[in-house]
Amino acid sequence: MIAQIDQPTSQDAVSAFLTHLEARPYSAATVLAYTVDLSQLSRFLMGSKGAYLWPAITPADLRAFAASLVGRGFAVASVARKVASVSSFFHWLADEHLIPTDPTRTWHPPHVAATTPRLLTRDEVATLVSQPDRWGHPEALRDGAMLRLLAATGPRISEVINLDLTDLDLATDYVRYRGAERERDVPFDVATHDALADYLARGRPHLRVTYRPGRRHVESPSLFVNHRGQRMTRQGFWLNLTAYTKAAGLTGVSPHTFRHSCAVLLLADHVEVADVQSLLGHASIQTTQGYVAMVPRHRVAR
Repeated sequence: MIAQIDQPTSQDAVSAFLTHLEARPYSAATVLAYTVDLSQLSRFLMGSKGAYLWPAITPADLRAFAASLVGRGFAVASVARKVASVSSFFHWLADEHLIPTDPTRTWHPPHVAATTPRLLTRDEVATLVSQPDRWGHPEALRDGAMLRLLAATGPRISEVINLDLTDLDLATDYVRYRGAERERDVPFDVATHDALADYLARGRPHLRVTYRPGRRHVESPSLFVNHRGQRMTRQGFWLNLTAYTKAAGLTGVSPHTFRHSCAVLLLADHVEVADVQSLLGHASIQTTQGYVAMVPRHRVAR
């Protein structure tokens, strides 16, 4: 038990809880998620109640917070995580005798209906990834390689833009993604190999240097760079993807659409659920199993 805090301020208690998590230890990413979630709760309570102490928080306050998340359009998984974070925090407050009762014991958060994510068919994937081929300039070669890599390996967009040249092995056709907590080597197909090789041969050499006035040209270690030779950004890629999506006659496509689609298409090709989990870097197999219902049952490998 930590030292007793007489009438702790909201920030005192949150800081002590985060220290408790770090000591267990939780990963830095997990602690950061708790930090964000509890900061959102604190801002909500300040806006609705003004000054407050944790012992005065009621189940009604927490239900109002959860409802505000739903109203702001947070995804089902995000609402569930934030509810779990808040519950863990109040469990800890009660265990440490910093509040007389745990309001989450009788907390019934609002139900958020799960929605099926936007999925691309094989034909839609083929149409979309071929859009940059119409142009052939260095940026288009880069975009084509990025699109094919997203479609073939299903990474998070952050993992793609953070790739360095040393993370790509064209001799074995593997790419190394560096997630928040682990690394994984993922294979890709011949079409993706050709797109990456073409980009490295005819695209990146025209993009690869960053010029700093009064200093020499410095080559970026990044695999995917913009026209200034700097690492490609999430916003920059999203802008380009929007243009290619419109040209392909498609709607509702985000970088994460490729990840969802890759998971479902792999399962439809009878790839084992555990192998899909490994390829996509899901921390829990339950996340991967969530895609099973999106594929006709008789086509999914068991």
